[in-house]
Amino acid sequence: MEPPPLLPDQAVQVTADAEWLKSALVAHPNLAWSASCSTLLGASGLVQEVDPLDGTAKLQAHLRLSDGSLASVKFTQWLPLRALLELPEPGASELRAALAAFRQQLEAGGPEGRESDPTPARSQEDQEWSLASGHPLPLDVVVVRLDGTEFARSVESLSHRFEVFRRSVAAYVQKDESQVDLLLGEMALPKNGTFRQISDLLVPGMRLQLLLRRRKLHPGAAKRLAKELRDYEREASNIVIEPVEDPDFDGPSDRWTLQIPGPRDSPYEGAVFSLSVRFPTDYPFKPPRIRFVTPVWAPDVNPRTGEIDMDILGSSWSPALTIVRVAFSLGFILEEPGNDGCGNPEAFKQRKQNRAEFEEQARAWARQYAQTGGPV
Repeated sequence: MEPPPLLPDQAVQVTADAEWLKSALVAHPNLAWSASCSTLLGASGLVQEVDPLDGTAKLQAHLRLSDGSLASVKFTQWLPLRALLELPEPGASELRAALAAFRQQLEAGGPEGRESDPTPARSQEDQEWSLASGHPLPLDVVVVRLDGTEFARSVESLSHRFEVFRRSVAAYVQKDESQVDLLLGEMALPKNGTFRQISDLLVPGMRLQLLLRRRKLHPGAAKRLAKELRDYEREASNIVIEPVEDPDFDGPSDRWTLQIPGPRDSPYEGAVFSLSVRFPTDYPFKPPRIRFVTPVWAPDVNPRTGEIDMDILGSSWSPALTIVRVAFSLGFILEEPGNDGCGNPEAFKQRKQNRAEFEEQARAWARQYAQTGGPV
């Protein structure tokens, strides 16, 4: 049974089962266990962001740790949705209030970890509106799909922003925020602003019709990707590039697959490695996110997540680069890795201290995980 979708700002608790969390992180293609995960075991907090396509979420920085103390963590750790349990009321409201008071103390320079009065405070505007309308805040709004099914989303305050509300709806239906349109009668809910703008229409059980658009890239990004595909198809190459069909997408997909051969005269020779590519909406002004789907033993590649430590996929990215050029560079880092080994420090150290042992392990991984033969 799939876990219910989580939403931004939802109160949750992380599993306290260390072995289960370790296995779940290792099994996930984009996650890995780190020392920071131990801090999160049994902690409670508010969801900051949800990636429904990846089945992961990350928490806001302020947390209640398993020992009951409040803390502000300095790291970011995405977690599987199954590792997070929604907190029921009244525990969720108490946690939210305690974290809000803790945040205020930190902003005021107060002592870390000291809790304040957990009673949630409402703005004067919200209190006056509730008295005049007879409706308490927060209140639930009903969102109706085209098939007639319904679900409820909460409006916390008159200052609750339409963007945040739309984001919570998108997370619930596991779609991108840009796909979500909401109608109140014949009026479209504004893209920006707050519920203050429609306070005279706001009542418990207010019904909003949900319309879903197909996703699409920025016209400039779509044009650029179409050109890159044409150029790739015209030129002979030993790499394979294929866009991923996506029924939610209008026009060129933002996801491609990539296959590259292992470099000759290297432990990877004869192997074919698969990679996933995800393009940002403003490509090529920002780099694509590329990771190895095939596990590979190499200093610049995380052996668990497939994430790649390569400067041209980060600070040295240039809009002049193309996926074909990046693909050739990926082959090069397998043959001649960088000087820091941030992707896989163990492989980096092994390659420096015992080159023969490193090459044997890299060759063994290639035999075990990669395809053989492939493009030449």
